[in-house]
Amino acid sequence: MFICAIVSICFLSVPKSVHIGYDTDFEHIMHVVTADMKHERTISWKTKRIGEPGNLEMRPKNSENITRIDADRVELPAYNGGNQFVLHTTHITNLTAGTEYEYRVSVGKRQSAWKEFKTEPELTSFKALVFGDSQSLNYEDWAKTAQTALENNADAAFFINMGDLVDNGQDESQWNAWLDGTASLSAAIPIAPVMGNHEAYSLDWKMAKPNYYLSLFSLPVNGPSGLEQYIYSYDFGDVHFVVLNTQLNELRDWYPDI
Repeated sequence: MFICAIVSICFLSVPKSVHIGYDTDFEHIMHVVTADMKHERTISWKTKRIGEPGNLEMRPKNSENITRIDADRVELPAYNGGNQFVLHTTHITNLTAGTEYEYRVSVGKRQSAWKEFKTEPELTSFKALVFGDSQSLNYEDWAKTAQTALENNADAAFFINMGDLVDNGQDESQWNAWLDGTASLSAAIPIAPVMGNHEAYSLDWKMAKPNYYLSLFSLPVNGPSGLEQYIYSYDFGDVHFVVLNTQLNELRDWYPDI
């Protein structure tokens, strides 16, 4: 595997962290890469309010022309003593390249504050942040690394995490710690996650399908049939990125020909 980093300037409006806390209505607002980031955006958020619908309202910046999009809703069970939560996801299409938008998310009658993002402009060079293993015992170093990277690279267009995001892929507390650490990044720019072998461990450290990872990230479904989200691709600038999965040993029982 090799990585080619292309660095230039891409002006983005970067909002502050939007993690509000586990005793309130919204948690972990996250932007995820799409196949075409000039015209699409995927935004997810978590809530413990089971059974209440969610939606996203958006508008071009400083416009009163608001579009409302109902969110897809997935109820996920609690892992390792954690809390059951609902993941809301919206897939926004027909956006204009290089345009600043404002959005807010809601669950039931509760809404977040307005936040901002910018679609990919017409360009041939850009800057992306690339992180290696973020797995840890407490994720404090990950949080500091992610925050410092954003502070020093506010013009980054998106960020990549090269697998082993967490130490145990079915441990909800680790995912919450990872999401807390990346809150300032994932609320500002899209993440392109890569599945590592640690995402394919059960709580008793046996091989397991990475259900938590697959549920958490709503990734482009343009990979081979049956391996959607394990393998996917996306475009940015004049670069086509392909995300592969090399977890042959971990996934052999389910995907012997991966």
